[in-house]
Parts: sequence; structure tokens; C-alpha cells
Amino acid sequence: METYGILDEARKFTWDSFNQNIKNKPFHIFHTCLFVAYSEQLILQYPELNQSVVRLASIMHDIARPDEDLGITKRIGKVPPHHFNGARISKEFLEKHNYPYADQVSEAILCHGGKFECKTIEAQAIYDCQRLSDSSPAMHSWFIQKDYLQNEIK
Repeated sequence: METYGILDEARKFTWDSFNQNIKNKPFHIFHTCLFVAYSEQLILQYPELNQSVVRLASIMHDIARPDEDLGITKRIGKVPPHHFNGARISKEFLEKHNYPYADQVSEAILCHGGKFECKTIEAQAIYDCQRLSDSSPAMHSWFIQKDYLQNEIK
């Protein structure tokens, strides 16, 4: 499958996963879009990155977050941290689609949680995107707005 085909399939698969958790769906979409924007900037700055690995990992990095948020998972019966489950889910998905760098995408997703050493520059890029997203003014304004709206509704 050509790169754009697998990107489209991964995007649809990820959005379908987010639809499982209506409560946090807007946040997950916002965070992932911001994350993808940061990854695109890193791709432009560092041409040595495998672009398809970084793009797929950025799209799928929180694929298991809805399961973790709900405290359930139909896939394995218990809830590990989302980066563990996300690495496994992404690898299975990409192998099913015969993507040749499924291991690298899976490793990058595993590393974005900050618990493992990044062994590739692609994994480091995904880790950095997470740190950038976590500290961005856009994410901070999201939380302020969310808290404000929740307080106003009460």
C-alpha cells in the first residue's frame, strides 16, 4: 500500500477509536491534530527522518487512549498504559496492511509515554512532539476553557 493510502487508513482507524469515548473525543482530536502539526514541523526541519514512520506514529500515538480513559479494553481484557496498548494495536494494524516499518512506528508510540529510551530518531521525534504538545499554550488554553465551561454549567 502506498504511503498516502496507509496514512488515510490509519487516520480512519484512529478516529474510529476516538469515537468509542464520546466524553473526551474533542480533546483527543484536538491533541492529535496539534501533535501532527508538531510532527510535520520536525519532518521539515530534519529531512533524515523517515517521514511515513513519523506521520503514522503521530496519527496513531494515542490510539489506545479512549480505552485507558474508559478503564476498559475489549482487545486484551485489562488496561495497560495507553502507550503500551497503542504500540501493540498500531503494530497489528500496520502489519495487517503490510506496512514495512510497523516495528518502528510501534516503538515510537511506545516511547512517547516517556518510560523508554528512544532508540531511533523517529521515536525521539514522537517523544518530542508529546512534550511540545503537553507544554503548548494551545493545550493550556484548552484546559482553561474546559474548566471554565464546566464551572459555568454547574
